[in-house]
Amino acid sequence: MPKSHSSFIIHNSSLSSLIRSTIRRDPILWALACKINLRPYQREIALAVKDSIVNHRGLSFVIVLPRQSGKNELQAHLFSWLLFRYAPHGGRVVSVSPTFKPQTLNNMDRVKTSLDTCIGSRGLWKSSKGYMYRFGKASLQFFSGEPRAK
Repeated sequence: MPKSHSSFIIHNSSLSSLIRSTIRRDPILWALACKINLRPYQREIALAVKDSIVNHRGLSFVIVLPRQSGKNELQAHLFSWLLFRYAPHGGRVVSVSPTFKPQTLNNMDRVKTSLDTCIGSRGLWKSSKGYMYRFGKASLQFFSGEPRAK
């Protein structure tokens, strides 16, 4: 193999490794890899959630923001980042939305878009059973909180 090709492969592999290690750090860098620049208040929430999870604090969060302020966008990137970060080790996220249509379906679509957009997960995650996303050993399950849901 010519030297230029082998150096490209090494460089390309190094770049891929750098990107993966960078986006693993936090959901803000994950969102940037998806070409989304989170707003300052979204970043503050993302880092607080990350800190609680990574440091095993077990905190509960209630996020109250006005309509159209990016709550669901933030949630999608957090979920995607968690799947990516914990793919080697495992873990489960359970997402419950008030209604199946449109909220659960919209949530699933946002997470799918994030996973398909980010170089760290594109083509590496799988959907199963119609309500579960898997990435390595990590999973995300979507449920409806409607009274008639099973």
